[in-house]
Amino acid sequence: MLVRLRIFLFSQDKERAKVMKFFRADFKMSEDSVSHTGQAPPAAFFFTFVLLVSGFLFWGNSTLAGIARSPEIDFLPKIWLISVGISEYQNFPVLKTPAGDAKQFAAAFSSLGDRSSVSSSVVLVDQAATREAILRAYWTALNNMQEGDLLIFYFSGHSTRDGQNRQPQLAPYDAGGDSLQSLRRMINVFEDLVAPTPATSQIIIVADGCYFGASSLGPRPSDHPNVSLLSSTKDDEVTYDTSSFTRTISSVISNETADLDGDLRLSLEELYILAYPDLVSGLIGHPTLVGSAAHRQYLAKAKQTEITRQSPTKPSEPLRVDLATDFKNSGAVVLNGRKLSSEEFREEANSLVFLSNNDNSIRNGFNLLQIGAETYQLWRSKRALRAFKEPYKDSYAVLVAIDDYDRRDDKLHRKATGFPQLSEMVSQSDALANVLARLGFPQDHIIKLYNSDADSNKIEEVLKSFWEGGSRSQADRLFFYFGGHGDKVRNQSRLITYDYDADRPLLTTFDSEELIAKHSRNIAAKHVLFALDACFSGLTLLSKPDAPQGDNDEDELARLAIIERNITDTARGIMVAGTGDQKALWQNGGIFTQKLIAGLSGSGDTNKDGLIEFEEVGMYVRETVTIASRLKGIRQDPDFRSLDNAGSGRFMFFKDGEGG
Repeated sequence: MLVRLRIFLFSQDKERAKVMKFFRADFKMSEDSVSHTGQAPPAAFFFTFVLLVSGFLFWGNSTLAGIARSPEIDFLPKIWLISVGISEYQNFPVLKTPAGDAKQFAAAFSSLGDRSSVSSSVVLVDQAATREAILRAYWTALNNMQEGDLLIFYFSGHSTRDGQNRQPQLAPYDAGGDSLQSLRRMINVFEDLVAPTPATSQIIIVADGCYFGASSLGPRPSDHPNVSLLSSTKDDEVTYDTSSFTRTISSVISNETADLDGDLRLSLEELYILAYPDLVSGLIGHPTLVGSAAHRQYLAKAKQTEITRQSPTKPSEPLRVDLATDFKNSGAVVLNGRKLSSEEFREEANSLVFLSNNDNSIRNGFNLLQIGAETYQLWRSKRALRAFKEPYKDSYAVLVAIDDYDRRDDKLHRKATGFPQLSEMVSQSDALANVLARLGFPQDHIIKLYNSDADSNKIEEVLKSFWEGGSRSQADRLFFYFGGHGDKVRNQSRLITYDYDADRPLLTTFDSEELIAKHSRNIAAKHVLFALDACFSGLTLLSKPDAPQGDNDEDELARLAIIERNITDTARGIMVAGTGDQKALWQNGGIFTQKLIAGLSGSGDTNKDGLIEFEEVGMYVRETVTIASRLKGIRQDPDFRSLDNAGSGRFMFFKDGEGG
């Protein structure tokens, strides 16, 4: 039997005083609970009445009930906007887009009109964005905000992590230099902005730079419940100067239909969700959203839109790839370093079908597949897989490193070279060799010329063995590294080799410019890369900077076509530890070498597609060395270039493990 109770109650909420609510409780009672007269027992009525009244009274006091009242649907906070973008630095390398990005972000809000309530807008670009000016603008806004107001702090420019806590630091215009005072001009996002902010203040930090991940909010983000972060990267990622992050989020903010939950407002969380697909479509970076208040920090009003819900999709078809392989007696199937069980794949003619329900093991972008002795590169774009054979069949590396410039272990008992003794250049070179071995360079193809073996004649002899007709002319990829001193001799950039003689400097050093003028032209290998960690290694023959190839919005299979072209065409590239007459920093084997090893170990795969491209590792090394050297009080600006007239290809490193 269905019994209906109708009870009239009055709200206890002062904001809704004397507003009558009509409660209707429908409940079924078994025949045993109904009296023979057809009426419900008085006890049942009383019990139901007590429940409804108690619940209503608790609703009137949401604190007691543990239920928060929804905010007014029209509520929007007053916004205090600070937009900082630095393209031209006092001490750091010039960037292309940050100043324009800061203006674009501020313009997105100014164009909203009555869709938003911007109480104050401060834009600081280039020379105006000093440490003092940034912090003054931040604290001035905080001191003038009223309860319920929202501060949005935007930054685009150079950034790094501090050496102790690994927390993100942004670089103001006047950061860097060569004194302790200038090093303190870095702004630690957590210590200088988040930690001192009152717990009740509503703050959004929007960061377009490197390493702005969850660590920006400190070790316990829950201690700052009203501070949120939206950034272009994770804690371990760098970003390109050409990132579309700011352009994309500004577009979403300007979109008057940007509303996912139907409350007619754009929240920070909705901004992140709407922007994310466009920001990762080019495989450049992975945006971060941190903050427990992000879903209720509102940026703008939105129009009423129809919210549609998609019906559950059918299970996806298994991923398959066509291979020119006869699977008979083919041996083990290994994907990204992991041997697959027989339940995870099946063979169909010349195709391989992956049966695992979790196809995340096949990442977007590059994957390495080994079937017996055959090796394939797989490129995944959503539900599509394409294969191409291992492009490098015969890879070599020549590693030259010198610590013993005092010639203490010289078998010929020559006097010291006069250049300072170094440390860990040889051990770092060994670490580099181990990384290269994981990137497709066989151990017996890694030639090491250390200390007494690193004389100018031996280096010349080894390089000539890769010339057309030489004993190693069959090599199709050559990586050359030098770690040691460099100097200017008769205005020439010379690498100081172990046989250096001050009385015969031109005959006992190696002319670094000959790497370009002579060896790069005569080496038969299709792809050659020179990496020089030495003082005065900034080569005057370097021309225009290399930029990341492609566009963030391009189709991933189109990227594969570019990659295949880069592999097929001839490539000559060079990376140098410093430009002009800058002195490289010799700490623990050289910062340049440290960052090169880190980049080739995976950090340089900035788009996480499993393929480390020349521009990626070059940009990673340049950015990280520049910041690290400034923090040590030294100016060192590495650079990288593709050599003119050498072809349109690019040197590649294919990761063989599970990373990425």
